Amino acid sequence: MKLGAILPASFPAGAQVTHYGASPDEWAHFDLMLGLTSDLLPVVSDPTARISPTSKMGSIGKTPSLFKRDGTVIGFAQWTKYVATGLDMERWSQDNRLGICIQTRRVRGLDIDVDDRGLAEAIDLAFCQVLGLELPARCRSNSGKRLLAFIVEGDLPKRRMVVDGGIIELLGNGQQFVFAGEHVSGVRYEWAGGLPSSIPVITIEQLDAAWEALAELFATEAPVTGTLTARKGIDFETTDPVAQFLVREDLVLGADNKERRLHILCPWDEEHTPGGAVSSTSWLVGGTDGFERGHFKCMHAHCAGRGDTDFLDAIGYMTDGFEVLPELSPAAPSRRRFEVVPAHAFASGPPMEWFIKGVLPRAGLGVIYGASTAGKSFIALDMVACVARGVDWKGHKTKPGKVVYVAAEGASGFRTRLNALSVHTGVALEDLGVGVVADAPDLFGDGDADDLTEELCLVEADLVVIDTLARTMVGGDENSAKDMSVLVARCEKISRATGAMVILVHHSGKDATKGARGSSALKAAADFEAEVSRDGDARQLKISKLKDGEDGSVFDFRLKVIDLGVDEELDKLTSCAIEYVDAPKAGGSTQSKTPVGSWQKAVWGVAQDMAGVSDAPIDVEALIDETTKILPPTRDSKGRDRRRNNVARAVDALCLTGNFLRVGGGIALQW
Repeated sequence: MKLGAILPASFPAGAQVTHYGASPDEWAHFDLMLGLTSDLLPVVSDPTARISPTSKMGSIGKTPSLFKRDGTVIGFAQWTKYVATGLDMERWSQDNRLGICIQTRRVRGLDIDVDDRGLAEAIDLAFCQVLGLELPARCRSNSGKRLLAFIVEGDLPKRRMVVDGGIIELLGNGQQFVFAGEHVSGVRYEWAGGLPSSIPVITIEQLDAAWEALAELFATEAPVTGTLTARKGIDFETTDPVAQFLVREDLVLGADNKERRLHILCPWDEEHTPGGAVSSTSWLVGGTDGFERGHFKCMHAHCAGRGDTDFLDAIGYMTDGFEVLPELSPAAPSRRRFEVVPAHAFASGPPMEWFIKGVLPRAGLGVIYGASTAGKSFIALDMVACVARGVDWKGHKTKPGKVVYVAAEGASGFRTRLNALSVHTGVALEDLGVGVVADAPDLFGDGDADDLTEELCLVEADLVVIDTLARTMVGGDENSAKDMSVLVARCEKISRATGAMVILVHHSGKDATKGARGSSALKAAADFEAEVSRDGDARQLKISKLKDGEDGSVFDFRLKVIDLGVDEELDKLTSCAIEYVDAPKAGGSTQSKTPVGSWQKAVWGVAQDMAGVSDAPIDVEALIDETTKILPPTRDSKGRDRRRNNVARAVDALCLTGNFLRVGGGIALQW
């Protein structure tokens, strides 16, 4: 993915960016070499960045965080539950303002928070001697403080030990530390001896022995092990970050274990009548009564108008993972809502934007519909995959965007479609650039739309495909204008909150001539609508509505069967991919275009040589092999040779322009 496709809008073209964060090589090291993908997270390391006014973050550079579209910084919402993917790695590694931090789910850190370099090194040495191992040590040049990294499986609570001149902390579940990037003091984190080649695994028994040795040698107070069960009569465990914060900061007065409430002193206690009950103000722990997030409840009349954000601010809660996404909250208007703007000023605004120029606008809501087996899901995936990679779609320029495909109907089938697309295009799965949600959110009911919106904000999606509408409208009547309007409103809310376009994949009605199934409220609300139809093996995509553009464009295609090998029972496994064809023209064939670009010209030249040897169709793989041999290596950011992929795409492009005609398993030249 190109860098320009993922930088926030606040980055002007050609801007010089100081390298505050981790390098692509560092991301690749911890991601690919050490296999830590799922636990890695971004942390904004740029000290010049501005925290969003609605964020709860206290400072830059220490906790998981991201850039919003406006260039300001927010905390990484619900980071303790997040499982990162290869797509995340590709996206985050391209922004050199992002450092790397890791959740301490498996990889633990012994944080030696001691300025005295000699003492810190002595603690390091003692811990490693008991283990009989040399552990990777993260340090920095302007301080004696250091952190030792190792792996311990299972649940591990935080431990803390006070020593002369500082503290030692064992970072357990629900915590994190920075792997790479710039420290807030202005120097970079370093690893003694270079990036670690591995992170040793130790047992809990080894850890206990080493911890006890440190306590005996260095502790000035009895070490403390963090747990909820040992504080204020609490006899339940929870991963709720606010509850953990309240316990850690000693703000809990008592607990109701049956109702899972933590009683606290109201932050505005001085405003209330003296003598209130201990239980007057409580935190209802997340997961209680079916609510995923926790909630403050205060019985005092003075607090009737105060919300959770007011309480979090008042208790000083900043960075423990509870981040209300600003996109989900109404922002203060920068101007009057109904301000009258002169026509000349309004008309001088930016022109219409496109994902696929002349075909798919960058708008709020789109619909792709058709009968079952027409191929609507296949062509929807083909289009948005081109957007994700920033490559032309059937000769139309694309504007790159981050794509999320909600496979609400048949996730396993969608998996094979992705594999088929990869085989057909010659693009590796990790390079397709498409994120997948393998679940069916209920957009007609309450809750799921907000949860989906949070996730889309998290990955900064630009284009979201929901396949199909029917699977996400549980309990709603497609034929009811009222019910359809509810679904449309939810989709528009998602679009406004995320800035992404939402495309619904939908079925046509029994009478295909009457358009998409159900209420016409859907078409009325859509900015873009396309119909997919089928006549035998011939299929067609027709743009039936294009707000502020010219509709009626037609694209003919067929589904090409792709061999994906065999399944576990050795049965043949296949799926399909889109192959575009030119509709016959009256009085003659389609006129081919002159090959453009070095890749197409190289392919065309080799194909001409091969065609002169035999009248038989040219084998595509042989054409790709021969062309690849004559071209110099072209490597991507990870050092992989991309020649073969580029040549394969050039072959596909020449088929689309009519220079090549697919014949059986080969191609013939159209001179």
